Amino acid sequence: MSTLIKQVRVFDGVDVLDADCVLVQGDRIVKLGRDLSAPAGCVVVDGAGGMLLPGFIDAHVHTPDQGTRDEGISALRQALQLGVTTMLCMGCRYPDFVAHLKALQQPDLADLRSAGIAASVEGSHPTQLFDYYPTLNGVEDVAPFVHTRVSEGSDYLKIVIEDSSVIGKSTPFLPPEVSAAVTAKAHSHGLLVVAHAQSRRFVAQAIESGVDGLAHQYVDQPLTPEFARFLKSAGVFVVMTLAVYHSHEGVELANDPRVRPHIDSRWMDILCSSVGGQEQFQEYGLAAVRPLRDAGVPILAGSDANNPGTTYGASLHHELDLLVRGGLTRTEALTAATAAPAKHFRLPDRGRIAPGLRADLILVEGDPTVDIDATKSIARVWRSGVAGRGAAPAAGGDVLIQRALDVGVSIPP
Repeated sequence: MSTLIKQVRVFDGVDVLDADCVLVQGDRIVKLGRDLSAPAGCVVVDGAGGMLLPGFIDAHVHTPDQGTRDEGISALRQALQLGVTTMLCMGCRYPDFVAHLKALQQPDLADLRSAGIAASVEGSHPTQLFDYYPTLNGVEDVAPFVHTRVSEGSDYLKIVIEDSSVIGKSTPFLPPEVSAAVTAKAHSHGLLVVAHAQSRRFVAQAIESGVDGLAHQYVDQPLTPEFARFLKSAGVFVVMTLAVYHSHEGVELANDPRVRPHIDSRWMDILCSSVGGQEQFQEYGLAAVRPLRDAGVPILAGSDANNPGTTYGASLHHELDLLVRGGLTRTEALTAATAAPAKHFRLPDRGRIAPGLRADLILVEGDPTVDIDATKSIARVWRSGVAGRGAAPAAGGDVLIQRALDVGVSIPP
């Protein structure tokens, strides 16, 4: 099967190219240029002047691995319909279930990568959410913990360095010698390490431990230009997760007629709920975007779905809007959801539109390099060269959600 997508503007993950056609054969992009001819038997798609982009990569989600197989499939299908062709899970409780979802590889489902079970200590985040969660008691536990994660198929590792002070509580936290040992052992297995650390002191500990990236920007105090330069010198990337801090705006996303028909009814209540008391997180998170950008720190887009006020696929568009509000150009925001996560999570076959790469593509009406809101106006989605967007509404009716539900304060996983 070959597909010629013509009459489009092409954003390749970094720049807008001088091209108006992209030719796909099988699951790969084979050629791009101007006024390309369609091979015999080729499917021709007229983009009508819209923009073609690489499929979005959501660099921070949590799969519904405590639910049913249908819920897991629903999450992956919804994400794909809304333009997210790859989801990066930042922690789960049941790696075997996530491994099952990863193995599906169906053309109507987003691709999935996962950290598996995050490294933490008893009583710290996220152990408070579950009646059982494997934890570390000391350096002696590190080698078997990491070995188990590798055997379960973790694509990277996440460590949690968190004392809950950011929400006014006090919990145990991962000691520096343990976080350093986990990072070193994961690196010895070829895994990159991402840290959950929402306070500046624990970000500093994560950097001292040698992590590769941050799963959140810290929100206990404002980010200074000096600390942004420190992060740049450390060579880490930052997944901002602004959408989860702006959970009160999820209801607006739910009411968007371009988005709402593709949200499965089982996720609608979560999207329309919100977390109170997040004003500081919102202020400090948004204000951190510009100094990180100015310092040259790689910024990645991640929604932290499926927490209150977020959902799979849709909230990545919310994240892009917030990154622009925070100070990224629209082109930089698009890179944060395409080329940047592909580069930093070692996915060299995607995130760009270039010959030889996977044909994970989104066709949108309008031009998101001019108006970032245009990413929501999706006309087509392809996963590995196969058109994957469904047309049937999943959350019936046109009744608007009138208010968000306050569910209290929690630390986003």
